[in-house]
Amino acid sequence: MNIKRHLRDKVDSLIKTNGFYLKMNGRSGTIYSVKDGKLCEIDCEMSGVKEFDIIIYSEGLLEWVLPEKLLIHQDERKEIIECLKF
Repeated sequence: MNIKRHLRDKVDSLIKTNGFYLKMNGRSGTIYSVKDGKLCEIDCEMSGVKEFDIIIYSEGLLEWVLPEKLLIHQDERKEIIECLKF
């Protein structure tokens, strides 16, 4: 967990409401997914190709990081990834 990034991205206020939150820092960023007081992080970056907006690295989506580290159940992981597709 990166405390400095969490402070910059105001994670303590994000965790209060379910949903997805995109926080960019230059070309790279983090998508925070919040569900029922649990928060996980998904790394992303701006694409260099016109056909794509951002590249999402979902293979790193393995655990909830807040309020405590817990493995993400496979069904929850699939649900999060499906919700990111729009």
